[in-house]
Amino acid sequence: MSEKLTFTLTGNFQYDLGILGLKNVLDFFEIYYEYDDYSVSILLSEWNKIGNCSYFFGFYFNGIEQIKKKFKLKQNNLSITDFKKIILSAKVQPFNTSLESLIDFFNISQNKKIEFASYPALSIFNVSHLNVFNPGLLTKAKKDNQIDFFYNLYMQKFKGAKPSTDFNNKTCDFCQKYEGIPINRNNFIFASSAMNQGWYERPNIHICNYCSSLNLFSSYGLLKTGSGERYLIYSSNIKDLEKDNNILANSFEELITKYIENIKAETNAKDKFFIKIIFSGQNPDLDFLPFSTELLKFFIENKNLLEDLRNNDFVGIAKDPIIFSYKDTIKAILSGENLLYKADFIINCIIKQKSGNKNFKGFDDKAIKSALILLMLSIKLKKKEENSMIDKDLIEFIEFGENIRKRLYVGKNQNTARNKAISFSSAIRDSVNESKEKFMETLLQLSIYSQLPIPQNFLKKFNDPNFNYKEAGLAIALALMSIKDKE
Repeated sequence: MSEKLTFTLTGNFQYDLGILGLKNVLDFFEIYYEYDDYSVSILLSEWNKIGNCSYFFGFYFNGIEQIKKKFKLKQNNLSITDFKKIILSAKVQPFNTSLESLIDFFNISQNKKIEFASYPALSIFNVSHLNVFNPGLLTKAKKDNQIDFFYNLYMQKFKGAKPSTDFNNKTCDFCQKYEGIPINRNNFIFASSAMNQGWYERPNIHICNYCSSLNLFSSYGLLKTGSGERYLIYSSNIKDLEKDNNILANSFEELITKYIENIKAETNAKDKFFIKIIFSGQNPDLDFLPFSTELLKFFIENKNLLEDLRNNDFVGIAKDPIIFSYKDTIKAILSGENLLYKADFIINCIIKQKSGNKNFKGFDDKAIKSALILLMLSIKLKKKEENSMIDKDLIEFIEFGENIRKRLYVGKNQNTARNKAISFSSAIRDSVNESKEKFMETLLQLSIYSQLPIPQNFLKKFNDPNFNYKEAGLAIALALMSIKDKE
């Protein structure tokens, strides 16, 4: 019986990402393998062939348009079907044969052939083994006129490993079958970094050649978006990994939206991690966004509000920070940030812009609607807490603010009324950030000026020590600024 090479999920996302990418390559080339919920097994004798296929899959992975852009090609009639056939031929043809077919397909000039041959290594695999596929080596490859320079460097990663005779301190901690060496940035993505997750609480981790070369498949497991960002929706079994990371999206916002839509019922919700990965030799970065079962249910229950937020998405510039309404809100929810603070910040930016501060731009009517939705989401997130309003309370305070706004416009010049509304909105926001007493004092002044009495049920709420007056004040401030041109 032929010996098998088995890769099993470890709970370490870097390693498990490689398993997902390997499975995608095996499926594309229709190479025989076995798998279950937690592992993928291949024939050990096929490992080099799989490596060769993986290199050519690097041409295919980013698509024809990326290659055309990289090499400034003008062809408009390139067939994706023919392109795929050439890539698939790598399963049975030697490197030079398949490469020449690609060069002819794209009509690559003579002086660009070596650079073209290095494309998978520098565009795909450089992100997996950052200290190995150095772009600076391209100069050496050209000098030596070695078209297979990076391919050979890549295939060296697929050399075998010596079986471990006993479980000593050199045994690979991932497969626990072969002898390994300490992990580093040459053999494991994000190794020796504070960003690593799942290190078994051990300081010295070893990895064998097989498990190290698995890293070269990592990019093939990541979700791509039109913005160039890469994401992994991480879960604890291969079937979920495969299903979740098969979403086509042009942005993080669309990715989240489509993922939520794919959750058909609350019973399907499972704890997940959204991991944003930036592969860079200089500034690699990871961003972990926990997607718990409870949060999944929250997203499902509030699909309509989130869709309204997306429809009112805006981009606001506040001096240095740039505010992306929908994306920032989703990340804030996943990160456990207080949405009330976010709503307060946006309201302050709206006030600044409406007051003529040219450092603040983009905070228009959509920003007002977005801030209001943030208030609603904040309340729903905290609905189990005693010091949060209910939806009915929020509506009452919004209506009160709208009624005051209408009073401000009666018999007054439109610009004068608008400026007064902004002034009062600013005063309300400042007061809720100072104290409950200051808020009530400012609200009383507003009531007197507009000749609109404060409702009795408001006074009862204010006397409740658990009542969240800040939510109430921000709702009034937003309503005051929702100014119509012909109020």
